[in-house]
Amino acid sequence: MDEFAMRALEHLKKLVSIPSASGNENEVAEYCYRTVEAAGFRAEKIPTDDGRFVVYAEMQGGRPGKTLLFSGHIDTVPVVGGWDTDPHTAVLKNVGGEERLYGLGASDMKSGIALMLALAEYMGGKGPDAFSGVLSMAFTSVYLASKSITPPLSLPRLSRTSRSRSAFTSAGLRVWESLARKRTEPEAFTPLRML
Repeated sequence: MDEFAMRALEHLKKLVSIPSASGNENEVAEYCYRTVEAAGFRAEKIPTDDGRFVVYAEMQGGRPGKTLLFSGHIDTVPVVGGWDTDPHTAVLKNVGGEERLYGLGASDMKSGIALMLALAEYMGGKGPDAFSGVLSMAFTSVYLASKSITPPLSLPRLSRTSRSRSAFTSAGLRVWESLARKRTEPEAFTPLRML
């Protein structure tokens, strides 16, 4: 496994260890904030009206270009039955010849968040001259569509340049996530195949 994959796996293990059921995700948001800020991204904690916050971060490239936004939710469903291990401890198991990581949120969506954090560190190490445009990241939570919060750093540029339905609107950041469905069995993520 290369260094990037190892960093992503380390982040995934840490993210799984932080309980972050919807409504209680500030600790994992803080971890994401500290990680991207340490990587050289301009990061902002965006508060919600219920005491939570989401994180928006961006790094300007060395040349003009398009904006690329990575976005993912940091909260999980509550713990349900069926676990034979601690759901907040990442456990690697060999299943049918494949190594899989088990832990709450491992496949939805902490593995994606871990990749975003590893990418932030990788790009931070390369520096802004390594790319054009803006690399931005949003670490969000599950909200109803009516929730809105203060606009992030580059909101006007994002809302003007996006042709698709964007999570960013002129009224603020609106997170359009569907409510998580109940899980009936533990989640597994196969890090070696994805990374």
